[in-house]
Amino acid sequence: QYRNAFINAYRVNPSQPLTLTKAKSLVVGDCASVAKVWSFLDHWGLINFQAKSVQAPAAGQGSMAGDTSFLLKLMPPTQLESIAAISSGGKALNIQKNGHGRARATQPQVSAIKPPRIRCSAMPWVDCTALRYHCIKHPEVNLCPEAFAQGLFPAGCSSKDFVRIDHKNQ
Repeated sequence: QYRNAFINAYRVNPSQPLTLTKAKSLVVGDCASVAKVWSFLDHWGLINFQAKSVQAPAAGQGSMAGDTSFLLKLMPPTQLESIAAISSGGKALNIQKNGHGRARATQPQVSAIKPPRIRCSAMPWVDCTALRYHCIKHPEVNLCPEAFAQGLFPAGCSSKDFVRIDHKNQ
């Protein structure tokens, strides 16, 4: 019942994240069980996978302890971050802003580089970081091998619009 209530509430407005606080107000039950189900759904991308970022609550607004949903940030990289990543050969860069609001790229510590997790656009519960098919027409679309084999392409796309990216063989 919790799962269905949370997924249905998220589907009403997928651009808004379903926070733990909001989830607790939807159902009746103990907080630990609600938090466990919400965490599972959020972790596996069944809720909040299309959500825009949410600002952290200001101090004194009574944010619930343990509610980290405001940390969710699913924003595409800025133009500067994209250019910096391309110019570095795909290696991650740290973007820092100086006092005037201008950004500059710096090389990160090698030990701190961790590849980002990439989820399948057609099956958001599938992690396709190691092997995926990347759409050339729609750069935000990545498909896992199963979704690609089933032909779950965006409207107006075919298999010719995708490139295979295999991190294991790089």
